[in-house]
Amino acid sequence: MEKTLRVLIVEDSEDAAELLTLELKRGGYHSITQRVETDDDLAASLSKEWDIVLLDYNMPRLNVMTALNRLKQLPYDLPVIIVSAAIGEERAAELMKLGANDYIRKGNLARLVPSIDRELREVEDRRQRKAAENSLNYLAYHDPLTSLANHNAFHLHCAKEISQAGGKAMVMLIININNIRDINNTLGYKNGDLVVKHIGKLVENVLPDNALLARLRGNDFGLLLKGGADTAALLAQKILTSVQQPFVLETLSVDIEIVIGMAQFPEDGNDVGTLLGKANIALQSSIRSGTEYAFYASSQDTVSREHIALLGELRAAIGKNELMLMYQPKIEVRTGHVIGMEALVRWRHPQQGLLPPGQFIPLVERTGLINLVAQWTLWEAILQCQAWQKAGYKIPIAVNLSTRNLQDINLPEQIRGFLETAETPPHLLELEITESVLMADPSRALPLLKRLHEMGINISIDDFGTGYSSMAYLKQLPINEIKIDKTFITSLMRNHGDAVITRSTIDLGRNMGLFVTAEGVEDQHALDGLMVLGCDRAQGYHISRPAPPNDILQWLQNRDRELPGEMIIPSR
Repeated sequence: MEKTLRVLIVEDSEDAAELLTLELKRGGYHSITQRVETDDDLAASLSKEWDIVLLDYNMPRLNVMTALNRLKQLPYDLPVIIVSAAIGEERAAELMKLGANDYIRKGNLARLVPSIDRELREVEDRRQRKAAENSLNYLAYHDPLTSLANHNAFHLHCAKEISQAGGKAMVMLIININNIRDINNTLGYKNGDLVVKHIGKLVENVLPDNALLARLRGNDFGLLLKGGADTAALLAQKILTSVQQPFVLETLSVDIEIVIGMAQFPEDGNDVGTLLGKANIALQSSIRSGTEYAFYASSQDTVSREHIALLGELRAAIGKNELMLMYQPKIEVRTGHVIGMEALVRWRHPQQGLLPPGQFIPLVERTGLINLVAQWTLWEAILQCQAWQKAGYKIPIAVNLSTRNLQDINLPEQIRGFLETAETPPHLLELEITESVLMADPSRALPLLKRLHEMGINISIDDFGTGYSSMAYLKQLPINEIKIDKTFITSLMRNHGDAVITRSTIDLGRNMGLFVTAEGVEDQHALDGLMVLGCDRAQGYHISRPAPPNDILQWLQNRDRELPGEMIIPSR
């Protein structure tokens, strides 16, 4: 089958051009040709696109050097083969330097088709390499999902704008899709990507001319806006308004939550990195405060620096033995017997004193450090369980886990190793997971909890009643206990609504074969009320405050004298 070839023949002899066409035909080409012999004809012919040019050197009405230069200036790759009578090696070399791809003598046209074949292959190779380079260059500066500029392009753009600003006001904005994790977990990452693309388009539509929007990372967009705080606040309102309409995904109407952090140039920083950092601090402040947008303030920076310093110190604190566990007893309401302990981590900070978990656990939960803290806590609690066994008290110890811990597929084997090393039965370890943590990613949590439960470890849902878990899902969980949140217990005897919720939770637990533990028991009235309602277990300051292991051992011995009889660990 003949291959079509568009050939521009620069030749003043019609007979010579005919010979070239015949040679192409013998070589399997169907050539579409045009012959030119003047500079004007050549210029006119270049309005079309050609596959190859065959150029005679001896042209009385055309400057070959000028023609060759013009051909190589075209915006596409066009091979040029010199087909001429003998011109000498020096002249041939000169033509090759100017861009000619090959030189063939008219008396040796047998080389023509192989030369054309080779040049066309090389053109295709160069085209493919160029396409690959263009693709790589595009990906280097564009986000493949949204086709917006990426982090690299944004940095370059902002650096250029800052260098040319001359001190004129600008504002750096970071626009965050605050509920993208919930969307991904509920509807899948594919739909989450659709939300990201949708938001990118909506924001682009309200931007002023020449403003560059970039996707910085998963759910963050960046924007450098010319103007001051008033201009930025007005744009933030426009952006927030533009996303108010729900976005329909899989027939579901999805509300998208946008939060914006802003930093001002030059007040807050005069380089891209500093402005991005300050805008991100403002963004985190906005998320914590529940506002839709916030400008950077130095007070936010101080808090952030303190948090960063605290995280750095905490990693070292584990090695320095600065962490410690306090223990709070749980009793059986009906008998008063001790049936377990909850391990509560504290940090003996060398400068700030004894820090409760609320001052550092929320920080480490956002980092991989939470897994290290959990491993330390589990090992220390299991060792303490072993020590109390030797003292004659087989007391189950409960350890709290976070969302990140439930995503660690190695956790069950780590716990198995700890228990075997300490020669501690699995039923003496209890793992507490808050209801909100459990519902954050139930599909991943359930298989891990089943593995732990199959090992003989007891599972408890902490702060029950605050996490909106469905009863249908609750039935699937391999749990032994639910703990009523202390907010319902502290006013149990004064608030009818809290009493109703508590009674309902106790009945639910009983019907599902679960123990029910009430947290936050602070007086005898509450404990008496729980007994009337049929609650199984209780925990709180009225029973005992959290205390170090030696104090707890003394407390146990004193309680043994007050309530003689062997401690019984009930099962259900």
